[in-house]
Amino acid sequence: KRLAAMQTLSQSSTLKDQLLDGLSLDPQPQIRLWVARLTGIRTGDRVRTRVPSNSYQKSVEDLASKGLGRLETLASDRDPSVRLAVATAVRQIVSSSLTIDTDINTDAPVGKVLAALIKSSGDAKDPLIPFMIWMAGEPGLAKDPKGGLKWLAENGAATMPLSGILARKSMRRICDTGESEKMDAAATFLAAIAGTEELAIAALDGLIEGQKGKPLRPTTDTKPLLEKLLASSNPQIKERAQQLGTIWGDAGAIEITLRTINDSNASVDERTKALQSAKQLKNDSAREAVLKLIAQENSEPLLIAGLQTLSALGGDKSAAEIVKNWKRFTPATRRAASEVLVSRWPWTEALLNAVQDKLIQPNEISAAQIRAIANYKDTNFNSRMEQLLGKYRESSADKLKLIKEKRKTVLNGDPNMEHGREIAKKTCFVCHKLHGEGADVGPDLTGVGRSTLDALLANVIDPNQIIGKGYELVEVELKDGRSVSGRLVEESDTQLKLIAAGPTENVVAKSDIESKRVSALSVMPEGLEQMPDNDFRDLVWFILSPPEEGALTPEKRKMLLGK
Repeated sequence: KRLAAMQTLSQSSTLKDQLLDGLSLDPQPQIRLWVARLTGIRTGDRVRTRVPSNSYQKSVEDLASKGLGRLETLASDRDPSVRLAVATAVRQIVSSSLTIDTDINTDAPVGKVLAALIKSSGDAKDPLIPFMIWMAGEPGLAKDPKGGLKWLAENGAATMPLSGILARKSMRRICDTGESEKMDAAATFLAAIAGTEELAIAALDGLIEGQKGKPLRPTTDTKPLLEKLLASSNPQIKERAQQLGTIWGDAGAIEITLRTINDSNASVDERTKALQSAKQLKNDSAREAVLKLIAQENSEPLLIAGLQTLSALGGDKSAAEIVKNWKRFTPATRRAASEVLVSRWPWTEALLNAVQDKLIQPNEISAAQIRAIANYKDTNFNSRMEQLLGKYRESSADKLKLIKEKRKTVLNGDPNMEHGREIAKKTCFVCHKLHGEGADVGPDLTGVGRSTLDALLANVIDPNQIIGKGYELVEVELKDGRSVSGRLVEESDTQLKLIAAGPTENVVAKSDIESKRVSALSVMPEGLEQMPDNDFRDLVWFILSPPEEGALTPEKRKMLLGK
């Protein structure tokens, strides 16, 4: 009844600030929550009011100031639902939309409210509160990050882990602005928090993530900052400082990065991160380091990471070196190598030449790579592809026939579930998850696509029959002649992130994009049915009925067969 009365008074414009002040001290959290919500609505309207009369304008501003003072008090409320309402109210004040920046008012003086919220919610136990605090502060930070970063530098150590979350997001948002002057503020902030290890690590992560597509360097000299970070006793800070220095073109950091790539005493993780950093360099030294890596005996994950780095670095002789080392590669490495070779027009020609010279077997090129070659729409490529790899065409009639044939294969004999799991790790789990195991490229198989044998076979053999929204194949052509594709998982003002099988992540700057299109095809490749019958049978039954879901009883088998 009391909430209904508050709503009625609000809707009739008779709700007084004095009443809200009193109710902000009410013992019931739901009452205090609604005080915050209504204050946000009223204050948002007031801070947007612009009228000719100076006296009236001052009256409105005074009322807005009272509302902000009330929110500042409620920001320290002991109940998290009230604090969430305050964060939402602040977002309503600075924007007319909760999640999209529209009708932004960065002049609204909400800094004290946000500071109180961060101090009272530093434990970040409620995941919604950090999100809404960020949404409330993001417009102001994007316009001018200096004030917010100064506050974080002074108070961040006492408000972890929330301040770490905000620092990481702030660094990423500054990168997204594409403005080097704002990177100066980021560099100043980083120098100020270098001794606060957890906060510094979070900020470094945000800067590195935000520049994966394209470097954005400060206008100031960053050498003293990088020297300070590299001198840290914390190995995580030193490692990230090296990555950041490589991105920013620091000669010392670049030298360490390139040396780490082929340092057998370094861990696979350290060498992989060095490869990620080297993607930004695109020079002969970086290419030579990566070519040396793939020519030596290294672990499969490291070789795959090297090949993916080489795809970004390009180079006239890179394709020839990949082909030269093909025989040494494991099947998984060859799959990665073929994906890299079809990512550039000249490299694709080198791949076809290698197939013609019998250096690469036709059955080592997947349907996904054949599709990528066909997408070049080059008459010469298409003719050679048909000659060397077979004609690529889609036929629903053929697919239905194949599904029928593979159904018989699956039903012929008893499955080996452990063997099926091993096959799934090499095929399905590079894109999909099942009961927590695998990658997030495609839909989680735990809940979709395997209700019956027929449903699973249709999804495996004809993945383009149904493409769920959000899982379309996005194909991007870059200005340097490279092409990348995958599922679009993130898009900002300055960059795109695509993920594909592996999982493989590609972050590209929008300024480097020549063209982008959404394919009518799924991100899931075709061709799984080409594996040996026993492997296919064991795989299908494992996906249909993994041990985590209990034994494959006759009753369950009957249900899965749609009977």
